[in-house]
Amino acid sequence: MKNKVVDENTEVEVGKYYLVKCAIMSDGKREFLMPVFGEVHNDKQFGFPHKHIHADGRFAGTKEMNEVYMDNEGKTNHVLTFPGSSSPFTVQGFVNKMRKCKRLTTGIKPPRRHTNAFGDPMESPFNDWVDSMKGKSCKGKKCPHLGTKMFEENGILVCPLHNLISDEKHETIVGVKY
Repeated sequence: MKNKVVDENTEVEVGKYYLVKCAIMSDGKREFLMPVFGEVHNDKQFGFPHKHIHADGRFAGTKEMNEVYMDNEGKTNHVLTFPGSSSPFTVQGFVNKMRKCKRLTTGIKPPRRHTNAFGDPMESPFNDWVDSMKGKSCKGKKCPHLGTKMFEENGILVCPLHNLISDEKHETIVGVKY
């Protein structure tokens, strides 16, 4: 395993070291490495047209956690974008580094569903996208969005990219985990 780069499909163990793809993040003055997984993509279908990649919280340490506002479960508040976006830190390139697995969970915290003053759901490209994914198969623990391996968390399958969820038995998307 030491020569193969870990991806979202690699089974990992907490405490062991793995070769991990890391984004070189910079604001022009400071630089740090952030473990990443998945491919560079955009999500125009739910209103995020910027090219980005997701942080892999399984291998992130304290410094990276502070820079991307990551919680203790490896969940982040935003994705890693490239020059030209409004983010202060942007991806400048990639490098593979040995990193220690710190946790088995990761993913981005999706935006909450919003309601109006009457309690009716408000329109949102993300919410509409989640609704369009409901009922789609995630057989083999593969998310129907980008084919990413879904992780098991307390008896449910969770996509680490956008937190789509399914139960393990039916392997069908039922919503999103907030």
